[in-house]
Amino acid sequence: MASDKAATDVQGARRLRRASYIVSSVGIIVAIITASIFFGVYYGSIYDDDDGFCADYEYDGVCYRHFSFDMTRNECWEKGGVYDDIGGCYYN
Repeated sequence: MASDKAATDVQGARRLRRASYIVSSVGIIVAIITASIFFGVYYGSIYDDDDGFCADYEYDGVCYRHFSFDMTRNECWEKGGVYDDIGGCYYN
């Protein structure tokens, strides 16, 4: 029935096709903008420079905002940090 309608209503079929292209294009643009904003916020909060280096401290490939030698291992873990081999704590 739809193919019969499309064959008899050529103008309607063209409008529907045009609307479909517009909706698809807008969806793709919105997806690209959303992904750009997400990755910009995510990487912008981790990295300081455009060269991909951490803003403050890096340990084992992960960026951290704070580093301290004044914590015990348990205090470090309570802050969600990582305790390194020399007794320092990296945490955000």
